[in-house]
Amino acid sequence: MGQFCKVYCLLISLVGAGYLLGFGLALSSGYEYAKVDDKESGAFNCFIASGIYCTYPVIFILLFIRNRCKSQKPTSNDIPLLEIRKESS
Repeated sequence: MGQFCKVYCLLISLVGAGYLLGFGLALSSGYEYAKVDDKESGAFNCFIASGIYCTYPVIFILLFIRNRCKSQKPTSNDIPLLEIRKESS
């Protein structure tokens, strides 16, 4: 379940950033049907929010890569057990 949650949150953040970027582009291009008094300020705020939404997936991807590439220390379960046989004389 944890892996599904990570992927879901990553996708939702990226989709949200895409929508905010699209809204910002629509406002900055002077879209006439947008009922906003200050379109430039609204576009700037959309771009800032889109950037914030993009930082979380980047952080999660970097942490995933770091944890995956981190050298793992051997545990007692990883070390093979050696049997020492006593020879009877």
